[in-house]
Parts: sequence; C-alpha cells; structure tokens
Amino acid sequence: MLRAEGLEPVIIRSSCSEELLLPLAPQEYVMALAFRKGQSVFERLKEEGWGQEVSARAGAEEKPLLIISADTIVFKDGRVIGKPEDEADAFRILSGLRDDVNSVYTGVCLRIVSGGKAVTRLFYSLTHVRLGWYSDDYIRAYIASGEPMDKAGAYAIQGSFGENVLGIEGPRDNVIGFPLQMIKDVLKAISL
Repeated sequence: MLRAEGLEPVIIRSSCSEELLLPLAPQEYVMALAFRKGQSVFERLKEEGWGQEVSARAGAEEKPLLIISADTIVFKDGRVIGKPEDEADAFRILSGLRDDVNSVYTGVCLRIVSGGKAVTRLFYSLTHVRLGWYSDDYIRAYIASGEPMDKAGAYAIQGSFGENVLGIEGPRDNVIGFPLQMIKDVLKAISL
C-alpha cells in the first residue's frame, strides 16, 4: 500500500512476543501489541546507531524517522482470533467464521523522531465483515493454497477468499491489516 503511495518503506520485523497475558478489550489488545512491536524496532534502531552517521556530517540535518507498527486480529464471540497455528487450527477458525459476522481490529502505533523530539500516536481501526457460507471442501482447498496460514482469522479478503465476503462495515484496508487512510489522517495532524 505504501509503495502505491510512492513511498519505499524499509520493513523491519519486530522480535517481540505477540502474546499478552492480561485480559484486554480487543482494541486495547491490538494497540498494546502495535506499541510493543514499534518499541522493539525503535530500540533496535537506537542500538544500531540510527541517525548518528547523518548527524556526524558537518551541517547535515537529521533525517526524521517514522516507525509504523501494527497488529491485526479477528474478534468473534468474545474471542481473539489470531493467525492459525497449523492447518487443523485454520480449518477450525474458518469453519467458525462462515455465514456470520466477525470484527477485524488493527492497532497502529506511529512514532516520529526528528530533531531530538519524538511524537507517538496510538489508535485502532475497526471493521465488521459478513462472510457467506462456504463448504468444508472449499476450506480444505483454501488451506492447501497456503494463503490463510499467516493471516489473522485465517483469511485474506484481498486474495481468493474475498469472494466469500458479503459485506463490510468500516475500512476495507483495515481488514487487509493496514488502515492506510486512517494512518495518513493521523500523520497529517501531527506536528513536531
């Protein structure tokens, strides 16, 4: 999505755990994980000396750093549904989501560091997704494609599974796991 906006992001995977032990509401859960991921990346960049080579050059201004971290879950019947552990778990998840509505939450943490100042914004996006009926055979074939194995809720609406979506209430880009328009709106409101 960022490349479509003309940006070339550097993708740095967080090394932090994605498990939280405290009972949290779904929006608090995803925001806490987004913050944890962003903090992990920020600490790694500090250890690697981010910005020092730029600041060391005479007269050079420090380039601002923007870290965008996010985490997405599906929530249904009072349960957080993350990525499937294996194919059997994917089958169980997809069976439980068919012919019903699930809620997709994405928590986002934006951190901008520039000129010795730092600004952090934490927020979430919510979308309700109504899925139609699909057979057990369909689920098995979808799992065999490999697509659901790294997706919260074991599905991706931007892939072939999109044909099962009967309706969406809220931002579509949130269901993809990156609420770009909301991110752009929050970034516009930040001043350093």
